[in-house]
Amino acid sequence: MSLYGDLKIFGIDKSLPFAKAVCSYLDQPVGKLSFKKFADGEWWCQFDENIRGCDIFLIASTNPPVDNWFQLWIAIDAARRASARRVTVVMPYMGYGRQERKDKSRVAITASMVLHITSGLKINRFVSMDIHKGAIQGFVQDPFDHLFGSDTLLEDIKQWLIKNDLTKEQIVAVAPDEGAISLVRPIAKRHGWRLAAIDKSRIGHNQVEEKKIFEIFGEKHIQDSICVVIDDIVDTAGTLCKGVKSLKKAGAKMVLGAITHGLLSEKAVENIHNSSLEKIWVSDTIGLKPKARQEEKIKVVSVAPRQILI
Repeated sequence: MSLYGDLKIFGIDKSLPFAKAVCSYLDQPVGKLSFKKFADGEWWCQFDENIRGCDIFLIASTNPPVDNWFQLWIAIDAARRASARRVTVVMPYMGYGRQERKDKSRVAITASMVLHITSGLKINRFVSMDIHKGAIQGFVQDPFDHLFGSDTLLEDIKQWLIKNDLTKEQIVAVAPDEGAISLVRPIAKRHGWRLAAIDKSRIGHNQVEEKKIFEIFGEKHIQDSICVVIDDIVDTAGTLCKGVKSLKKAGAKMVLGAITHGLLSEKAVENIHNSSLEKIWVSDTIGLKPKARQEEKIKVVSVAPRQILI
């Protein structure tokens, strides 16, 4: 029996562990939702309990993006056809969020497309965490709650600094590129830390031109400091590790990382292990593979309590 009346929480396949963490925090049972994939690749979905007249929360991190977005869409449709009163989509990590603008000729704005499809299925509210660009909220007319997982990571980092008697050191919040400055600046201000940013030049997807990565704005603050690189996503960790290298070259005493969404694709874990990064904190918005969880430099912090559902 739910403590929250007619509120029910469900998780699509890949997000079920996160849904269980949220439900555990709320002392709420996880709803029963089944998916099946046919031999030809088609998905089938069914709610295995009565949801008529209920407030439904669908937890769905969309990574990998294609199957997870589609599972979410058919779950929304199934909920509507089962007469749910309200449907709220809780998406801790939004796949395709990095394709939020037309940066070249003849390319799709895929973030807008997937959100328009989702909105067209008649949801009531959208909740996400540390989306790549705040303007994404304007792609839909539905109420959009944007939560911040970085605050949870930074609280854990501050406890780590206390434990290691490093609170008296100069801390510098570092934006790994110009796009992250808007995320990092208010964090630095709230914590009373100095701010620095790294200038980078991309030559392609997941590729950074190394000769330009070394230019640091606010470099005078880096010498003998503890740098905390803060960003929403770490994918292959190429940008992160080259940024760490440039910070160490500029005289940083120690470099830490606080990344909300740990995609950790390709050789990301190996890149982190071989870098000068002391430690990196990532959230559980995406289920990490065993190799990533076993890496001593990576600490996973749950942000399930921050997912405000009521």
